[in-house]
Amino acid sequence: KLEQALRIKRALEAAAERRESTLGQRIEKARSELSRVQAAIELKEAAAAAQLVAARRSHFAKLNDADVRVQLSRQSRQTKPPVAFEVASGDGSAAGQLPAAVIDRLQIKTRR
Repeated sequence: KLEQALRIKRALEAAAERRESTLGQRIEKARSELSRVQAAIELKEAAAAAQLVAARRSHFAKLNDADVRVQLSRQSRQTKPPVAFEVASGDGSAAGQLPAAVIDRLQIKTRR
């Protein structure tokens, strides 16, 4: 009976060691799987962030190009500077300088 009790005790100890070994292996496998998944998530997040930055840059470039086109279009549509003209004075000869009232009126910018 003592021999049988020793065999049972050794069998239980061996089973406990196998269980601990198996549990340790599963824990290590789970850790490696978790680290692999976390690395994939980080890579995906980095790619999404890079894609967002690229989209923002592209959008800014499009808006900037559109603004440049509008500004160039406005510049090309502007009327040419007015042609100089002579104002005759009361005696019929050309005046050397415009009257102050005319100069004041010409300096006011009107909306078109």
